[in-house]
Amino acid sequence: MAAVTQLPNDDYAEARREWRDRYEDLAIGKRNAQLTAGVLMALLALSLVANIIQVRQARLVPYVVQQDPTGAIVTTIPRLAPSSAVIPIDRIEIATVAEFIKDTRTVIADPAGEYTLLLWVKAHARGAAGEFLGAYFGDRIHNPNLVAKSHSTAVTVTSIVPIARHSYQVRFVERYFDRNGFRISDMPDTAWIALLHTQISSDPGQDLNNPAGVEITAIQWSQEALPGEGQR
Repeated sequence: MAAVTQLPNDDYAEARREWRDRYEDLAIGKRNAQLTAGVLMALLALSLVANIIQVRQARLVPYVVQQDPTGAIVTTIPRLAPSSAVIPIDRIEIATVAEFIKDTRTVIADPAGEYTLLLWVKAHARGAAGEFLGAYFGDRIHNPNLVAKSHSTAVTVTSIVPIARHSYQVRFVERYFDRNGFRISDMPDTAWIALLHTQISSDPGQDLNNPAGVEITAIQWSQEALPGEGQR
């Protein structure tokens, strides 16, 4: 029987075997982690590109927020269509009358703002109303630029009652403030009543300050006789 030849130990092969036993699984895990990270980075880049494209293509969509009969807030996206609703001219007249009273009697400290108010009033005053307001603002008592040096006036319309076709009775209250915006203690609120007549222009829309063509043709006002208040 032949004898088996004993090969000398291979130190290098033994070291490789020990290395594989200890570290080969760690190396495989590291490689897999690197591949996974690379795939995730690629997906992240694709998502970022898609988001940028969506943002560049974003459009504003109008929606309506309303309260249903149960009190819950409901958001709906309405179908956009040309409006066929027509605002009655009498409602436009009432709104114009209210704004006319407020802009005429309001006094603010800003000269440019006051000029804008009076420009709107001028665009709506005609005939006797224009003459009345010219005399009213022409004196040194009611000139708003002079009045504003001592106080400002805020106007609140409390009621508008149609008394005839194109005629209205307006009640309003005036409150007075100093130049710092505080109520003036020795100037109590005053209540007023005014009568106005209106007409509709035959050529509306020519004046940008009066596109509806509602004109005030006559106006007068007086302070209501309330106890403890004198005529102003």
